[in-house]
Amino acid sequence: MFQKSLVSWICFCFIFGLAQSSSASEIILNGFASVYGRQSLTKNPMDQSTDDKGINFDNDSIIGLNISSHFAKDWTAVGQLVAGQRALSPSNVAPDWSPEFDWFFLTYEEPTTGLSVRVGRQLYPFSLTAEYVDVGLTLPWRTLPIQFRTAVFFKSFEGISVAYQKPIGDIQFNARIFGGDARSGQPVLGNNGYEGYEINNLIGVVSAFEGDGWKVQATYSQFRLILTMPNYQTLPLPSTLAKIEFGGMNHDFTIGGSYNKNHILGYLEYARACNSGFESCIADTYYGTLGYHLGSFLPHYTFSYGDWKIPGFFTGRETSHGFGINYQLDPSAVLKLEYLRQQDVGGAVFLTSVGTAESVAMGVDIVF
Repeated sequence: MFQKSLVSWICFCFIFGLAQSSSASEIILNGFASVYGRQSLTKNPMDQSTDDKGINFDNDSIIGLNISSHFAKDWTAVGQLVAGQRALSPSNVAPDWSPEFDWFFLTYEEPTTGLSVRVGRQLYPFSLTAEYVDVGLTLPWRTLPIQFRTAVFFKSFEGISVAYQKPIGDIQFNARIFGGDARSGQPVLGNNGYEGYEINNLIGVVSAFEGDGWKVQATYSQFRLILTMPNYQTLPLPSTLAKIEFGGMNHDFTIGGSYNKNHILGYLEYARACNSGFESCIADTYYGTLGYHLGSFLPHYTFSYGDWKIPGFFTGRETSHGFGINYQLDPSAVLKLEYLRQQDVGGAVFLTSVGTAESVAMGVDIVF
């Protein structure tokens, strides 16, 4: 682990230095960071970061670099290097602060037709905020509501995508077809022991309409999901549990919209995950956010709901209420204060033996 972290940080520093040198004038570098302290108001054994140990600064703190280079006509290389990234999985394991590329791809744009092609590791467009989900300054919340983001198992994939965009009057239409595979060693499914996943035969489409201060988007994808347990040999488990493939093809669908105009801020998104091997869909989640800009202040409220039905792993329903207030320090920094209350409303999922979990978090998001 130490060697991996050392090599990663050497690469991190090399890229930063290269971008600052005169010989790398074609490289554009932008950075972002979030520093948060979170204090649990209740003991929650399912959340390793919000217990009775006091204020936690790990799980909601992050630093990253966005790197791009227009290295040839119509060709661009784009990447995001992140350390201490926020987990998309239910288990909020502490980050090891080893910088890794969340995504890195080459883009070819054909200027006369509106077509573009991406090849490499790229973000899975599961949400309105997927393209900038780690850049806290662009989000009204500290992080995307957990009940919604746990409807998906992965954040990025290795593959290819083809996009088309076209203005229709004052409205911009965008569509993208994508496909590939994904793998991760990040823990999934809470404390059930599975330490990673494999996503195979991924194919999907995302389309969006965007206007002045508003956006609507829908995504559909299908793939095969395999859960992996690399350390099964150290546990009293048979080798057949080293990998578990869900019974059929997974089908994910999300739809949502956002509005940010006339002082009003609003988000509404719904996600459904189904698997052909189960009788019913395995996850139904949604959230809604409403806020109002008062000068440099943004008070906001978010309600989210999750209903999971994965036989043999976890089932249940959960809600959360988030109350927050943001203060814009300047265009590159925002201060956030948030109170979050999560409640089990039908079968414990993340709140086993707790029923209700409450926490308070305060921190700052910056870009540089």
